[in-house]
Amino acid sequence: MTDTTEDRDVLLWVPMKASQVEAARQAGRALAEFPSIIEAGADHLAETLMRDDIPPEEVGKQLGEGLNAMKANAALAKAAAVLLQPLAMAGTFTDQNGQQGGRVQ
Repeated sequence: MTDTTEDRDVLLWVPMKASQVEAARQAGRALAEFPSIIEAGADHLAETLMRDDIPPEEVGKQLGEGLNAMKANAALAKAAAVLLQPLAMAGTFTDQNGQQGGRVQ
C-alpha cells in the first residue's frame, strides 16, 4: 500500500513565541467555559421569569437583555473557536533550532 496524504495526518508548522503558545492555551481554556456561562445566563432568565414579584415589563426587559447577551457570548465563542481552538488545542514542541511552535492537525 502506498503512503498518500489521505492516509496520514498532515502537520502544519506554526512558528510561535512562548507567550503566543500560552495565550493560545488560555484561549482554549476560556472557550471551554463558554457553555457554562451561557447555561448560567439561561438559568438566571428562567428564575426571573418564574418570580411573581417582578412586573411583566421588567421581566420582558431582562429577558431581552439576557437573550442578547447570550447571543453575543455565543457569537464570540463561535468566532474565537474558529480562529483559536486549533492552536489552543495543539501540542507544542521545540524544533532543532530551539524555536517553539504549535502543531496543528
